[in-house]
Amino acid sequence: MTQIEQVLDRLGFSEYKKKAYLTLLKLKKATPCKIAKVSGIPSSKIYEVLSWLYEKGYIVQVSEKPAVYEANNPKYTLGSEIKSRMSDLEELKQEVNKIESNIEITEKGTFSVIKGYDGFFKKMKEVTQRSTKSSIGIVQNWKTDKEILDLEKDAIKRGVKIRYLGPIQESTKEFVNIRKKFGVEIRDYNSPHTRFGVWDDKIVMISLRKDTKEEFMSLWIENEVLSKIFVESFENLWKK
Repeated sequence: MTQIEQVLDRLGFSEYKKKAYLTLLKLKKATPCKIAKVSGIPSSKIYEVLSWLYEKGYIVQVSEKPAVYEANNPKYTLGSEIKSRMSDLEELKQEVNKIESNIEITEKGTFSVIKGYDGFFKKMKEVTQRSTKSSIGIVQNWKTDKEILDLEKDAIKRGVKIRYLGPIQESTKEFVNIRKKFGVEIRDYNSPHTRFGVWDDKIVMISLRKDTKEEFMSLWIENEVLSKIFVESFENLWKK
């Protein structure tokens, strides 16, 4: 799969829309019949597909009789589409921020098992975003994405104290130093079998490690009694 095909897939192009656009890029200029023949798109669908591409600005009509279409430069049209979506997402983010923050997402005493790294990081972002006073954890892998780092920065700005125990070595220094710069407290600790986190002395995450990212599982529990046990364990290790 080419790079442009990957971009079109990620932008949500249907198979017919993708084929029509790529075919027109290859042909430079062509009639609907020619595009349908080369791309393999049914003639009953080609006008609908071309109309969508035209309305979105991916192609232009250079003549009417016969109808001839030309593809716009993908570097600019796709770039413009991405900028537009980023603008829409920014507006959506602002609307999300207006939602009442005191809505409780997780009922007290409940627990859930989340499979895979994607689900784990989504949950991490959610609890970090709604934490109000503390976040502690024992980690093994410091690698993360920019969104989590930004959420941790925001948490510290609103008074949340964040502390981590984890291995500090040559391969992890970069990720450790990034966090230290904006106020996360970190101490060196290396335990291949222990990984947990606690937010606001009530939400507990226990890592259930597996061999692959897809098999990775984490257990999430909201329980103040259990939380107290993990907090005490963390504080003892922190002092040592």
